[in-house]
Amino acid sequence: MNALIINCSPVRTGATAEIVKIVAQKLSEKYETKCICIDDYHFSFCKGCRTCHNTAECIQKDDIPSIMNEFERADVPGQFKAFIDRCTPWCTHTSPMRRSAAEKEDMS
Repeated sequence: MNALIINCSPVRTGATAEIVKIVAQKLSEKYETKCICIDDYHFSFCKGCRTCHNTAECIQKDDIPSIMNEFERADVPGQFKAFIDRCTPWCTHTSPMRRSAAEKEDMS
């Protein structure tokens, strides 16, 4: 099994980096592991153009394809896939789920 561990912190020597190192060491006892630091890649926020809905490709030319190549080599457990699928209601700006989350924040 191949595991991809992504450090999503921009601080490459901080606590998150240490946690990633510990997780990688532990996982490497049973799996092939690869660690990447998100800060090594250049990419921007989604522009919301929805071109990818028709072409399956983003119009932005950046490092996202490189990250996805690493992700595609990893084995994704079914539970993670189920979690990602369930996130869909929060992924669009017109989502009632997203609006209700924003309303909860406004009440705080």
